[in-house]
Amino acid sequence: MKTPSRKLILIYTAIAMGAGLLMGIVRTVVSNLYLDTGIELYAPSSIPPIVMHVLLVLCAVIVATSGMFPLHKNHAAASMETPSQFTLFSSMLTGFMLLAYDFFLVYDISSDNWAALRPLFGHAPTGSVTLASAAFTMLLLLFAIPAALFFFRAAQGCQKPSQSVLCTLTVIWFVLFALRFYFDSAVAFNSPTKILRILAILCMAFYAIHENRRILGIAMPRIYFPAAYLAMFVCTVHLLSDICLLANKKIVAQDGYLGLAVELAYLIYILSRVLYLGTTKSTPAPKAEDSAQAEVPAADQIP
Repeated sequence: MKTPSRKLILIYTAIAMGAGLLMGIVRTVVSNLYLDTGIELYAPSSIPPIVMHVLLVLCAVIVATSGMFPLHKNHAAASMETPSQFTLFSSMLTGFMLLAYDFFLVYDISSDNWAALRPLFGHAPTGSVTLASAAFTMLLLLFAIPAALFFFRAAQGCQKPSQSVLCTLTVIWFVLFALRFYFDSAVAFNSPTKILRILAILCMAFYAIHENRRILGIAMPRIYFPAAYLAMFVCTVHLLSDICLLANKKIVAQDGYLGLAVELAYLIYILSRVLYLGTTKSTPAPKAEDSAQAEVPAADQIP
């Protein structure tokens, strides 16, 4: 990887995080002033929320397209078999947060006499608990285990094909995580808070897909980096503003702070991956003709 391009990666990373922090502060201020606490919707005909959403879209487009600038084909191919200390920390943190969230969910369901899973066993749906929500909850519990295992193995620099399978299961877990909030009837479907959180989780899943491509050795740098920057931006805006709004009791905690902790841990993980690629030289893959020449023995070696 060429040094100027590595500097570009670091510059784009700083832009994505800086824009996320700035828009997170803006969203916190606007939501505190214009968000209706009861229904989690902005006051009708209020101009600041509209302006804020326009700015969010513009920033997201700028952050995502910044990673599409000319990049070397090996930028996402740097070996991660020896992860940095930051990657080691973020991987272990995300894995532990996933297991903690799983245990919390089991405890929460068991304390309610397993009502959230009863439709799966022939009981009639009650209240906000439907067969679909029960199925998603069960799958979320099951897929969290291989997802956590993926991050524990990532901390060891594992690049085996089985790691790709675990990464695929991690993507599925993120999709289920988003669907859990989508089907939560406690918050209006058109709530901007719910929509932003679902978008943030789906951005995480999109990044994980391209992380999987990198593991398989078919990375697409011009998609990998935009996916990372977009996830970093959207997640930073969502996490910063939602944590502040929760602390101020402006929104309802759909799953407490632990779900946000999982998202924060994964945000740190993405940041560690991008910083690693921005500070580590990658070894270009040998060209086909070079490999062919290497296989041909020298004249004096031919018996």
